[in-house]
Amino acid sequence: MELFELYLSPIDATRFKVIVTQSPAGEGETESSLPFCDGSQDRRITLIKTLESASFRSESFVGEGEQEWMVEAEILAADRTTFHPDYQASIGKELYRALFPPGSKVERALHSSLRQAEEKNTQLLVQLKLEADAVQRSRLADYPWELLHDGQRFLLHHQLGFSRYIAHDTAPPSLPPVEQVNVLLVSSAAFDSQMGLKRLSKQEQQAIRKGLEKASDAGHICLRELEYPTFQELRTYLTENRGKEAPHVLHFDGHGLFGKRCQQCGAMYKGIKVERCKKEACLAPLPDPQGYLVFEDEEGEADYISAKELGTLLHQTRLSDGTHQTGGVALVVLSACQSGMAVAGESVFNGTAQNLIGHRVPAVVAMQYSVSVEAATKFAEQFYRSLGQKDSLTVAVNQGREAMGADGNQWYRPVLYLRWRDNQGGQLFATPTIAGIRPEEIPSNLPRSGVIQFVGRDEALKTLHEQLQQKERVAICAIAGMGGVGKTELALQYAQSHQEQGTYPGGLCWLQAAEADVGTQIISFARVQLDVQIPDGLDLPEQVAYCWRHWRGGEVLLVFDDVRSYETIKPYLPPAEPRFKVLITTRRQGLGESFELLRLEVLPEDAAIKLLVSFVGEERIHRELDQAKQLCAELGYLPLGLELVGRYLKRKPDLSLAQMRQRLGLEHRSLQQRSEDMTARLGVAAAFELSWQELDELAQQLACLLSLFALAPIPWSLVEQSLPDQEKESLEDARDEALLNLSLLERRGQGSYQLHQLIREFLRIKLAQLAEAEQLKRGFCQAMAAAARQIPETPTQQDIIAAAPTIPHLVEAAEHQKDWFSDEDLISPFCGLGQFYMGQGAYSRAEPWIEQCLITARGRLGEEHPDVALSLNNLALLY
Repeated sequence: MELFELYLSPIDATRFKVIVTQSPAGEGETESSLPFCDGSQDRRITLIKTLESASFRSESFVGEGEQEWMVEAEILAADRTTFHPDYQASIGKELYRALFPPGSKVERALHSSLRQAEEKNTQLLVQLKLEADAVQRSRLADYPWELLHDGQRFLLHHQLGFSRYIAHDTAPPSLPPVEQVNVLLVSSAAFDSQMGLKRLSKQEQQAIRKGLEKASDAGHICLRELEYPTFQELRTYLTENRGKEAPHVLHFDGHGLFGKRCQQCGAMYKGIKVERCKKEACLAPLPDPQGYLVFEDEEGEADYISAKELGTLLHQTRLSDGTHQTGGVALVVLSACQSGMAVAGESVFNGTAQNLIGHRVPAVVAMQYSVSVEAATKFAEQFYRSLGQKDSLTVAVNQGREAMGADGNQWYRPVLYLRWRDNQGGQLFATPTIAGIRPEEIPSNLPRSGVIQFVGRDEALKTLHEQLQQKERVAICAIAGMGGVGKTELALQYAQSHQEQGTYPGGLCWLQAAEADVGTQIISFARVQLDVQIPDGLDLPEQVAYCWRHWRGGEVLLVFDDVRSYETIKPYLPPAEPRFKVLITTRRQGLGESFELLRLEVLPEDAAIKLLVSFVGEERIHRELDQAKQLCAELGYLPLGLELVGRYLKRKPDLSLAQMRQRLGLEHRSLQQRSEDMTARLGVAAAFELSWQELDELAQQLACLLSLFALAPIPWSLVEQSLPDQEKESLEDARDEALLNLSLLERRGQGSYQLHQLIREFLRIKLAQLAEAEQLKRGFCQAMAAAARQIPETPTQQDIIAAAPTIPHLVEAAEHQKDWFSDEDLISPFCGLGQFYMGQGAYSRAEPWIEQCLITARGRLGEEHPDVALSLNNLALLY
């Protein structure tokens, strides 16, 4: 599922901003105006009355110029006896123009996102984001956006999901895996003739119950009905039914009312016009209007319960969407088979849904208008069938809409509200484990982890799980990064954690992609762990296909570790069923275009320190904390290097960290010798060697050239100048398809790249063995001399800014590569550095470079050379 988040921000009473904050096609924004505003007339009330009505009744539309406007807007037929045949499309087009003004960046982003979703054969989820206070300040949330029509089709009829996200900065509900979705039905027959709430017929009362019972009989949900539909009975039920018996969904079926309740005497008033209580003994001012649900009281009369009261009850019974939620009501569904759900331009359940979201209910599905008996039954049955299969709310609501009939006037009435930002369409329930299964009973061949304490990867584990738990397609996630960064360990920690949680009851299968044939490993797992009996006479691909067809039920995690070529695993990937989750570890950044890619970086400093502490103890590290920080930095915060050094220090309790730093080097045995109980199978240099062996000759030369640069971002233009005989495009290919792809090089910004400390040291060792080493050093020094000459004698501020990225590399060349400068270029880096610092008035920093310039020129060129005189002159200018 692809997320298209559309943020609606009110500017004033009629204008608002439409901002694409996330989409497959990028961001964009535009300004727009509320639809259905006829000059000074707000026709929103006419719109809502139209959508609420089953058929046109002239007496319902008696406002000044109201019917004339309806005819002009193609909502009412010209003879004014019936609605226009295409009135829904007319309304949908106007709504579309308001959200996606023609030709705007927002509309272009939508079209591009729809195309990309079609190409991926997945659903595009349009999520309207509204700030909580904006819901109170504007009418944006009250429009029937579900009717959007782009001039050719209703968008909801074309591979698109829709939800409304009222931003409360809240995490998604954290519910445990459930075997069945428990639904509690509250069916209230209460009515109030004085308020215009008519008695419900038996047919209307049975409509929702009938749909729920069908879904329950099919085994998709566990249905319970509140015996007495009173608020006190609901409180008692929620208190007494916890754990596995707790309801996950509360479905209220009955009347709603938009109005005001006197806080003094409790009298109810319908609508928004009454300002004071009409009872002579009271006359108290009335509060702001809101939506109420009409429960029954002890006598079966109407008992008006506000969204605040219901939301507070759910929260107080520990069934809210808080961080520590362990179960309970995650969804409230509001429905009614009674006309009059839209009163005076207010959709009663729309307002109630927004208020429930505001009072910590995670998700609400509401009928924004009343529905027919037949449509209500069909929606309830299909919605709960889908929800019972652990589909997301978007999928379940869409399926419910389809069951209501795409050609009628019912399908747009269900509205989905979410309290949290979500790219899975409202995924409430984790996939269930097999009933009663223990972690040790789940088929698994996971290797042992040698990590004492796993640190610094909490966010990566969370992101990984989100990517793997997509529902719309087979999830393939690749963990990519340089050798030694901890890709295998992250995959192993994820798999072990979710084995304990029972997330993958169908098994956790670990496959060594770089070793034995993957197909053979899959067959072995199926035979040993799943007891699959494979018939004779099948070739290898047919045997693997047989295993997939006879795999154990439930979600499955397949880990392909250390994949070096997609082609080696492609024939053995599981079938396109969402229950199969594929996790790949690889050095290759571009292994598969359709994969979800998780780029794993080195550890932050605090996590690196914790990793050392896990091996040698807190006292030893904090005794030399500064040395420990420098040691981590010299290892480039690389987990493999940190673990190897930590284990080495553990074996040598008398070795100080300062002494360890003096011994440290890529070829020191501390970074070469791994312990048998480690997850990693290689030392640091051996891990890098695997990537080195995959480089062609040009890529190897380029890698070695890069090791001559300083440990700082490298402007790519300097690299090109260092290899003037190479075609620019060939160099780019070697950079992008080899070094970057194999995670030997990191892109730091536009035209800027950098090596990791240990990779740089590894490549310098390779440079010493390279036949072209001297040629590369001369090319590097020529490029540095040319860059130094670009710094003027009196540089401006712009000159200083332009030269700054080159300075670390000039320093590196002047200090370590001066023997490879030609006589003509010899003093260039020293002069350039002196001029750079003198131009900023940093004379103390310029002085050593100008002095070194004189010493170097005298040493190689002799006292009589003109460059010696030039150096003396520069020194005189400094003083």
